[in-house]
Amino acid sequence: MQQKTEQCCSALLLGAGLGRRFGTDKRLARLGAASVAEQTARRYAQTFSQLFIVLRQGDESLAEILSPFAKIVLSERAHQGMGASLADGMQSLMGASACPWAFVGLLDMPFIRQETLDSLQQVALTSSKLIIRPTLSQEIPVPEATPRQGHPVGFHASLFQDLCRSEGDRGAKHLLQARAGAVQDHLLEDLGILADIDRPEDLARWSALLPSSG
Repeated sequence: MQQKTEQCCSALLLGAGLGRRFGTDKRLARLGAASVAEQTARRYAQTFSQLFIVLRQGDESLAEILSPFAKIVLSERAHQGMGASLADGMQSLMGASACPWAFVGLLDMPFIRQETLDSLQQVALTSSKLIIRPTLSQEIPVPEATPRQGHPVGFHASLFQDLCRSEGDRGAKHLLQARAGAVQDHLLEDLGILADIDRPEDLARWSALLPSSG
């Protein structure tokens, strides 16, 4: 049965970056029985009513792999930076989803726990704030100077148009700064909200710490 719109959240995964530091396409790197991209997409699809994934022009093969999990958005402006990809993704989401919330995450973060995504969605649907930001609990140790705020970040529909105006490499950081008083930090004990993959050693390091979904 389809969820009522006031009780659902969409999600948007940004995956159009080139990932040059990894050496090869990190989205296709193997992680357990599937690729990094498939692991991430599968997990988000299990929580959110609608999932959108932004890829770049030329990613048609990857788009076909991920299409069972999500609506694929091929951004013609991905080369302009994460902000452009976010704007293109949000334009597509607004045209296809009536959910009052959208969580924006990254396709190279496959280690986030399912219960974390479920928790974030539930918080959004009961919050009086406009932005839900996953934040690692102070009880979980991390290297010094490591930010504790992670992904995915939830945005109320009243902010969707602002996200459509994103540009450059900063993604939604401008909106988080401009709307600081509207942010609810949701404390979690899941290192997966910080575990993005930039280099092959990152994949090995996080794989040892945080088991994937299989």
